[in-house]
Order: sequence, then C-alpha cells, then structure tokens
Amino acid sequence: MMVSKDSGAGLDVIVVGGGHNGLVAAGYLAKAGLKVAVLEARHILGGPCGAIEFLPGYRSAITNSPGSFEPRILRDLDLEGHGLRFHRTDPNVVHVFPEGCFIGWRDREAVATQLDAFAPGEAARYNSLLSRLEELGRHLGVSVFEPSRSLAEVARHVPKAHERLFEQVFLGSLLELLDENLRSEQAKALLGMVALNATLTPPSAPGTAIGLMMRPISLASSPVLEANDPRRTALRGSTGLPIGGMGAIIDALQSVLLAHGGEVHTNMRVASVLHEHGRAVGVVTSSGREFRARRIISAINPRTLFADMLDDDAVGAEMRREVAAVPMRGSAFKMFLALDGLPRYRGLPDGMNSAQVAGTQFRIASSLAHIEDAVLDGLRGVPSDEPIM
Repeated sequence: MMVSKDSGAGLDVIVVGGGHNGLVAAGYLAKAGLKVAVLEARHILGGPCGAIEFLPGYRSAITNSPGSFEPRILRDLDLEGHGLRFHRTDPNVVHVFPEGCFIGWRDREAVATQLDAFAPGEAARYNSLLSRLEELGRHLGVSVFEPSRSLAEVARHVPKAHERLFEQVFLGSLLELLDENLRSEQAKALLGMVALNATLTPPSAPGTAIGLMMRPISLASSPVLEANDPRRTALRGSTGLPIGGMGAIIDALQSVLLAHGGEVHTNMRVASVLHEHGRAVGVVTSSGREFRARRIISAINPRTLFADMLDDDAVGAEMRREVAAVPMRGSAFKMFLALDGLPRYRGLPDGMNSAQVAGTQFRIASSLAHIEDAVLDGLRGVPSDEPIM
C-alpha cells in the first residue's frame, strides 16, 4: 500500500467513526480547543442516526427517536444554537394491549389513572419502584460522564438499605423484579419494553433489569435543569422528535464541530491503527493516506477495531482473538411503509383520533410472557407468531 505521510499535520485527536457518539466526542474536544479530525468510512455522517435515501424520494434514518437525549450534551454543545429543534409529542408513547391502548401522556396523573385501571393501587406501586431505582442510582456513585468502574467496586459502595434492590437489578432478572413489585401484566409489559428496548434478551435472564437504570443513572449524573426535563416524564419520557428527522441531530453535531475548527473526512475508511512504543500515534486509510495525532479515539464497533485495524503487537494476540470472536447478531429490524394517508389505529380511548397519535412511538407487547416468547423465537432464529414492536 502506498502511504502519504503529509496528512493530518498538527492534529491533537483523530476520531475513527463519524456516528453520533464520535461526533459528540469530537465536538467536546474541538470546543475545548483541540485540533480534531473525524474519519468516516461512508459518504455520510451519523451511523444509524444519519439520514439516507434508501429508495428514490424516500429518506430516513435507521433510528426512530433520540429517547431521553442527555440535556447536558444539548446544553454543553449548544445544539439548539446550531439549529436543532424538537417537537415534544404528547402523548410520547402508545402501548397496544388486546383490551385497548395505554396512552403515555406527559401528565403523571393521566398515567396513574390508567395504571390503577389495570389493578387497584398499581400507580403507587409503579411510582414507588421507579423512585427506589432513582434512589439506588444516586447511591451507585457512577456517572455516564465518567469512566466506568467494575461492578464489584460499585457494589462495595451501596448502602445496606439498598443492597437487596442492587442484587435484584444487577444479578437477578427483570421478570423477578417486576413480579415482586407490580400486580398487572400491563404495567410489567410497559416497563419490560423500556428495560429490554432493542435487546435480544428474555426478561427471565439474569441482569435484564439493568435497562431500568438508564434513567436513574442519567439523573444522578447531571441535575434536573428545567421543569420539563424529559427524564422526569412518565415512562422515561422523550426529548421529542427532532424537526427534520434524526439526521437533524447529526447536522447540528457536525455544525458544532466545524464551528470550533474541527475537520470531517468522509469516504475515509481506516485500514489500520499505527502504534509506537506502546501507544497509538495515527491511522492509515484504505487509500493509503496517513493521519497522525497525539490521541486516537475509536467510535466504531470494537470487533471491527480489534479484528481489522489493530495487530497482535498493539494489544496482544489473545485479546485480539477474544474480541474478534464476539458474535455480531442483530436484535431488531425496521420496516418502512409508504402510505397514502394517516393510518387508523384500533383501541384508542374515546375522544382520541389517529391524527393525535400519528407522530407517536407505538409499542406492542401484551405481557412479559409475550416478550419472553418473542425473544426466544428470535434466539432460535425463527419468525415469531406474535412479534413484539
């Protein structure tokens, strides 16, 4: 391979991968005054959040929603100042049950009324569980903005009053946790779909309750800054839908990076990571172009990094083999439908119409048993007779 050695002069950081994680990292570093270059293999940025024209005239991203986008990132990078706007739908989720739809209003009282209709007192039990998980999050001493610690180290700092809940969440199963704390299958299914979102893991498996800690750990990581913080909304809430689609988030992140002097290189697939004296010093692209920097950040699949871009001298032959052998398997798929009008939804409460929920996330899972069966079908590699959505 011919290598050009005059590229990337004076770089502080190279970010391999221009997905949303890579762009967030690059944006922070560039804002801090470092000279940053993002290298992306595809012709567009964003990874699964990047909008693509998958058929002539049809443009969208693989991802559906930003969920509860970290408010701190929005504020730190001033993404709104770079054109990002959200439409906060209300309701933010509609969960379909055989007997009708649960409507995830942003109003907690409206949610509580529906929960109590599933089983008397269910709203109090539901909110108590979420409050206890929030309290546990505050005592874990971890943050999404700091390097992670081992589970054993985290466990040593959990107060005795929270030890059992810690064990249930991190060592037990979601099925056991929800069966102990809730009475209705509907309320369990609501939280089951939150905890197991886009994972191919049955709720009976150990460790499956960890998904319920995403919101509590986020809240413990940065304080609530406004009354309508999406993380405070029932069912984890939602930041809303980005106006212009998910690609609008990528556009804003790119704008931040460029505004602070960062570089973006698309169609720039990294072939190998250069290393000298035990540290990474640069990369070589598939076209033979060399970039050097004081630090290299990988924002791509670790398997790709270890299998294709690093050699045995960089990380050791055994570690390379172990990471490269990790199986890659999808856990969900997305289907695009071109419609000639708004769809009509069955099971909506009296007084609601399809137009009110057309821009809302829909979920289908009648119970934890339904989720379990559908996931087990997926693990067996067969289409489910009753898929979840």
